[in-house]
Amino acid sequence: MSETLDAYAARMIRASGRLERDLLGEVRDVAADMAERARRLARERMRSSGRGLEAITSSASTSGGTIEARVFGDTRRTPWLRVQEEGGDIIARTARGMLIPRADGTFRRAQRITLRPQRFIADAVAQGRPDLRTRVRARLLRTVGSSDGV
Repeated sequence: MSETLDAYAARMIRASGRLERDLLGEVRDVAADMAERARRLARERMRSSGRGLEAITSSASTSGGTIEARVFGDTRRTPWLRVQEEGGDIIARTARGMLIPRADGTFRRAQRITLRPQRFIADAVAQGRPDLRTRVRARLLRTVGSSDGV
């Protein structure tokens, strides 16, 4: 069934009022899913169940026709999150050093340790990118609708 040009134009005008809001909502949901995936990867890779992983969060905003989503670790809440994600050196704050746990339950003292990158946020975003494309496209089609032809 064909759609007249007037009907098509009216449908596009109606959709334009909802499009930004609907797409922003979908992007916000996908970013929240990516943040949850990053928390799950962090728990697995660091073998941690600490509350600090709740500092991995997401946000989405729109400006000038662009929608931006972010998945990030709030280092104000959990300062060690960056070095876990990106790797790096940790230097003891005192001359006595820091206690590092061993697998057998004992501890060793060290002045400096180097952590390898865990990349839980970067991997979660990379894994979620195809889902983002699929979900945004589906939301776009639901908002704008489709036509068999004009």
